Amino acid sequence: MLDAQEYLHLAIKSSQAGSHQAALEQLHHCLALEPDNAAANFLMAAEHAELGLFERAIDGMEKALSINPGLELASFQLAMLYFQNGEEHKAQALWDKLGNTTEDKSLQLFSTGLSLLCKNETEQAVAFLQHGIAENTANPAINQLIDNIVKYIDSLPEKHTNEQSESGDRFYLGAYSNSAIGDD
Repeated sequence: MLDAQEYLHLAIKSSQAGSHQAALEQLHHCLALEPDNAAANFLMAAEHAELGLFERAIDGMEKALSINPGLELASFQLAMLYFQNGEEHKAQALWDKLGNTTEDKSLQLFSTGLSLLCKNETEQAVAFLQHGIAENTANPAINQLIDNIVKYIDSLPEKHTNEQSESGDRFYLGAYSNSAIGDD
């Protein structure tokens, strides 16, 4: 029988390969052995987000952070899930906190930019997001995600760039499975 760390590593590999079913099965095994494994809870939440199970994803990210509040990437992605779920104030609060506390320069820039986006300060938001992309060399998946957000903002009609769309349109904030996570 495999141990929890082995299941976690297999799940990471499966997730990176896009095999969601295998990753979920391996994570269930891992969490059966170690229910308070923050990295496994984080990755399970990321898998749920990839599958569009946003409430489960939010619950999982919150659990991972309750176990290990220092998981900055989980805080960042939880904020994205809140935003995706229409809870802009919760998202902005997490991004503001992360933007002021993280030592990761790109995560700081992304968090500040997304917080500014919540405040409808679009021009400044885009500048921070683009600077974050330039700074980030460790996580190409987040660069792709942020680039998609910038492209989405650029595609909006001028009248909507500094106010929320009447239809409440949201952009998809995926790319969780390719995000770097620590399992230590």
